[in-house]
Amino acid sequence: MNFKKAAIIQVIIIAILVGGIMMNSTIDFTDNDYSPAGITDNHSFELFYMSFYDDIDTMNQTPIALAMHYPLKVTTAEGDTFYVKDRKEFYDKIFDVFTKDVKKAVLKQKLEDVKIVSKGVVIGDNVVVMGVDPDSEEEGYKVLEINQK
Repeated sequence: MNFKKAAIIQVIIIAILVGGIMMNSTIDFTDNDYSPAGITDNHSFELFYMSFYDDIDTMNQTPIALAMHYPLKVTTAEGDTFYVKDRKEFYDKIFDVFTKDVKKAVLKQKLEDVKIVSKGVVIGDNVVVMGVDPDSEEEGYKVLEINQK
């Protein structure tokens, strides 16, 4: 599948998820300023974050895989680094990437308490870094790296 088709599919999935969120609840956006991470649309980013959080909670693999930037850099708790080259490989390694500790860090993080730095929005103690997709011509968001601690 080429990049444009994958991007269109991701937009459709996010629209469906966001539509479900909006129909079922009121969204409480934060007053966070994400501009240090290059994010100009706070609400869109927070919708991405909320969808990602829900997908990690249920380990919904397809939206999680679509939320990754490839190659995905993963640093293990031992300090070794490996890269997940594409979505196909991610499906094979999802539980090697999203260990219990990584999942716990994501689910423990409150959106209003994220750390915002130039490389992105940091979840946990630098466990997940997400931000603007470097491969997108428009402002889209991806998980940029995982640091298992």
